Amino acid sequence: GEGGEGGEGGEGGGAFDGVIGFSQGAAMALLVPGARWAVLLSAIPPPRGRGPSTGRRDARPSLHVYDAAEPHAHLCRRVEASFEGPAVVRHGEGHAVPRAEAATREMVRFVERV
Repeated sequence: GEGGEGGEGGEGGGAFDGVIGFSQGAAMALLVPGARWAVLLSAIPPPRGRGPSTGRRDARPSLHVYDAAEPHAHLCRRVEASFEGPAVVRHGEGHAVPRAEAATREMVRFVERV
């Protein structure tokens, strides 16, 4: 993307087209100002008091990838619910970046679209 001063997540104009993060790294990825899209793998919410506090759902395109049976799936669903129209890929590989071809293909498709 083009450089410049970014606003709070999703406002555009930042130095990054998008962000990709796993678990706690996904929580930190949500705090990157100006990222236009996000791929969040087994994401947990950012620490309290961090990130956008407008009470509105995040409108930027997002892909949420997680195992519905992983121990922190309820946190993944909370992050998913904080976005408008999130794309979701569920896999059965636990708290991990999935290696299955189908999940990988969906991640590539998402990034190619945004």
